[in-house]
Amino acid sequence: MLALRYLLAFSRGLSPTFTVCIQAGDRDLLSNAEWRLQPGSRVGLVGANGAGKSTLLKCLCGERKVDSGHLVIGPQVELGFLPQIGVSGSTLTVWEEARSQMSDLLEAEAALESAVKALEAGEAMAAERLNDAQTLYALAGGYDADKRIANVLTGLGFKQADWTRASSMYSGGWQMRIALARLLLSPAGQSATGGGADGMLLLDEVLRACRA
Repeated sequence: MLALRYLLAFSRGLSPTFTVCIQAGDRDLLSNAEWRLQPGSRVGLVGANGAGKSTLLKCLCGERKVDSGHLVIGPQVELGFLPQIGVSGSTLTVWEEARSQMSDLLEAEAALESAVKALEAGEAMAAERLNDAQTLYALAGGYDADKRIANVLTGLGFKQADWTRASSMYSGGWQMRIALARLLLSPAGQSATGGGADGMLLLDEVLRACRA
């Protein structure tokens, strides 16, 4: 039986290149594998179960080390990984989970909240802090964030009534869609789908899982 893993790369900077060996126990999964992923390419990994496809993706995203050789990814590349587990075990709502990796936005929200509290407390330079925090929030896309989240969730088949439901209520396939929304809204996802920086997305059996 063949299993398909999609490795989607959209980076415009230095593309990943490697010559590696990867082992599972005393068995070689990959031996002297050489590969360079070209900017703008979309690549599918195909092979028998246990051949090392998921392991290779984990090496690319830094979750596992290669046993020998070298792996190079451009310093400007934003890397995002969608594992097979989706959002299993999540206690968040669909909306909360979808926005949970929007790191730039979350940091800007925290800075804005802190600045507002400082202003209310009458702290020195609080007005300047608030002005800086508002600028940071705007740069992070805070004023249209809800629209972006809604568009992604709607595009993946979620109705507005679904957004406040617990992620745990959904089947495995729908949980993978939630995880995909989370990835697309992350810095890597935004870069890969039209943002300013370089983005690369690694998707592990996402098509089969989303049909479950």
